[in-house]
Amino acid sequence: MKTRKIITLLFLATLFIPPSFACRFTIREIGYTPLQLQTYIMQLEVDTVARKDLFREFLVVADDHSATANIRYRITHKEGRREAVIALRNTRGITLASTTLTSPGEIESFYRKVLFSPLQRTLERQIGNVFAFLVCFCDPDDREVDSRVEKALEQFRKLAPTLDKSVREEIMKIVVPAAGRKNEEILLRAAGADPRGKDPVVMVLYGRGRLAGAPLEGEEITKDNILNQLVMLGTDCECGIDLSPLLKRAIPLQWTKKMGQATADMLGIDVGNPMVLTEMSKILSKEPTTTVDEALTFAPRTIDLDKALGKNKSKTVPEEDHPSKALNRTLWITGTFFLLLLLAGTILLFVKKR
Repeated sequence: MKTRKIITLLFLATLFIPPSFACRFTIREIGYTPLQLQTYIMQLEVDTVARKDLFREFLVVADDHSATANIRYRITHKEGRREAVIALRNTRGITLASTTLTSPGEIESFYRKVLFSPLQRTLERQIGNVFAFLVCFCDPDDREVDSRVEKALEQFRKLAPTLDKSVREEIMKIVVPAAGRKNEEILLRAAGADPRGKDPVVMVLYGRGRLAGAPLEGEEITKDNILNQLVMLGTDCECGIDLSPLLKRAIPLQWTKKMGQATADMLGIDVGNPMVLTEMSKILSKEPTTTVDEALTFAPRTIDLDKALGKNKSKTVPEEDHPSKALNRTLWITGTFFLLLLLAGTILLFVKKR
């Protein structure tokens, strides 16, 4: 009798235990980790014997910044040359900025020029408050660019409820006028944009200074191109898409404990937790499964979103308009429930016969 009661209680308990699913992360969440993050090289070229003062100071400053920023360092010994050159290079060996050093104090100044531009400081302060940053290098009175950006933001708000995880934070739009563009030359070069070009530039930044896609310049700045990059950030990281273009491109950026805590508070998960990193790493190690269109990269095909959403649709898209994921989950839950019910009934029948 006692056995029957225990089995009955266990069966009833299963009805109230929510079914467990494999932990899922969005591309945006993985973007806050150091996984596959692009790194830069700070290189010092100097006669290490003749200029021991520069050599020693560089080791101290470079080691300190490498602990918080995605910048590694290298020293190249140039025998017989007293002139010292410090340069920031990307992994392809392209020089993004360089200067000739005359005193040890200039080393820290150069690092600050690389890591603490006005835009980078804004990113650091707001990193735990926004979904992503939409940075526009253009004239504040450029109505055409502003109109395209605003339309993309409006459409994203409508699409947000359909993403794999709900979006609570807003997208922060930052406008950098021509006068401020000079202060962001290194950042623009690192992103792959022309820092001295006259065309407007729009880029989507998220996570640890990652780019959601190549910077959009001139005529490339369209509502759909901007929207494609924003939507991809809310995509499930196990969707089978090649994530390399979304994760490996990033600007130089400092990442402090304060920024990490702000991110954890916003996301509800600690992306620095070893167990979380391990799970994410396993997901990223899987080969992309999509082979439908080899020409398709990380951006979805261009679609007429106005037509798809309808001009009079509200910001919240009804679940009936996108039932595939909900249907799959419902079927999984229903199937699991009936399997448990069948198992419990079989056990009860067996106990009763005994």
